[in-house]
Amino acid sequence: ALGMVYVYGVEFMELPRESGGGGAIDRLCEHGNGILSRYPLGNVEAIRHGSNRSWYIPPEEFDGDGEPRLGGRMAVVADALVGDRIIHLYVLHFESDPADDEYRDAQAAELAEHGLTRPFTVVQGGDTNAPFYFLDIMDGTELDTTTGAYFERGYLDTHQDLSLEERGTRYGLPIDLLFTLEENFTNSGVCPREDPCDELSDHRPAWTSIRLD
Repeated sequence: ALGMVYVYGVEFMELPRESGGGGAIDRLCEHGNGILSRYPLGNVEAIRHGSNRSWYIPPEEFDGDGEPRLGGRMAVVADALVGDRIIHLYVLHFESDPADDEYRDAQAAELAEHGLTRPFTVVQGGDTNAPFYFLDIMDGTELDTTTGAYFERGYLDTHQDLSLEERGTRYGLPIDLLFTLEENFTNSGVCPREDPCDELSDHRPAWTSIRLD
């Protein structure tokens, strides 16, 4: 519909249920991660994380609480050809429960390490579900170990110059993030509250401009 090039990978198959997270689901359906681009895409890869929790609940054990599904967290990777330059793009979706930091941190470290092997500009972004990053922004601490997996490997937060109030993407928390290995970003922003963006998703979109020298 947008006339863009795209790649998409399935993360989970949602199982039919009468209640639970996301409400009633009356048939099998899929959700996953995708990249849309105005530029040609190639070298596409689906990275299924080596560390993953199971979301499956047997039908006879489902009590209406939870999100029964099959599959696991994954990332989609693709190279975009911009003129004669290449940019390595990663879209991610890390484990969501605040108590699942062991899985989430392993997933972040796995992708951050993968990006270090790429020869050109790297941009990794998506829903990190990083539960304590807001405290780091408020107090200058380094409590959040999910984002820490990126920072200790030399990545930068493209929205680092924005205040906490300017960058909340879900419940006021900054969990949808964009990382780069170079200070080559400008015009970073997040769709403000009370904006039509809220009608699109339960997360607000975040963006940045990347300079390819």
